[in-house]
Amino acid sequence: MIALALPEIGPSLGVLAAPPASRDESWIPVDDLRLELANRLFKLAGSARIGGQTAPEIITAAAWGSAWHQTVAAVAARVAATVDRRLQQAAEASRYPKRRLKAALVTPADLRAITARLGEGGAGLEAGFEELERARGALSPPAVPGHDPTEEWIDRVAAAARRQESAWRELHLALGREEPIWTREFEAVRRWRRPRWPLWTAAALIYGVAIWAGLVLGGYVPAPAPLTGPVSWLWERF
Repeated sequence: MIALALPEIGPSLGVLAAPPASRDESWIPVDDLRLELANRLFKLAGSARIGGQTAPEIITAAAWGSAWHQTVAAVAARVAATVDRRLQQAAEASRYPKRRLKAALVTPADLRAITARLGEGGAGLEAGFEELERARGALSPPAVPGHDPTEEWIDRVAAAARRQESAWRELHLALGREEPIWTREFEAVRRWRRPRWPLWTAAALIYGVAIWAGLVLGGYVPAPAPLTGPVSWLWERF
């Protein structure tokens, strides 16, 4: 295997390697997850730099892909947790029925859908990973005369790092698109009001029974046979 000197990947990571934001404007803060992704990639690059000849065995499509998928899963889990919390807050404000709230919370199927939507921006990563793997395979002898596989592999590493940045930008945009989807759910729960018809029905029945009882006691309506005795008893004493 050819000895390799892996350059710094920070410049290729772009916004991924930027310092922590003073204020995360996202509806769900994920700046810490961005930094975790960058840290994973830096650790891989650092291990590869120390490893020298084994660098291509460390900087692999599987390793970089795992870092990306862990990040997408972490963002999706945070979305699900935030959605559930805000649904519960809205339910408390409107006294939403617990049974209906349970059905409204994020399900495993919802979480898979969120993960898929957030991860769509990483589609371009696969092409970059394939290029990285081809360049890695070219490092093994026999080398093609007049062609330096080392330079190509290093270029492919830098290209994969740039694709990681692009994928993160797309994930951040997808995260913004999730907000109106779930905001409609929050508002629907918050605006819910308990149906009034049971109350009005009960009130009408009570009112009707009271009027009927008054008419019976006043002698305007004949009392039913089972109530004749009690009605006569009342009149004898009042």
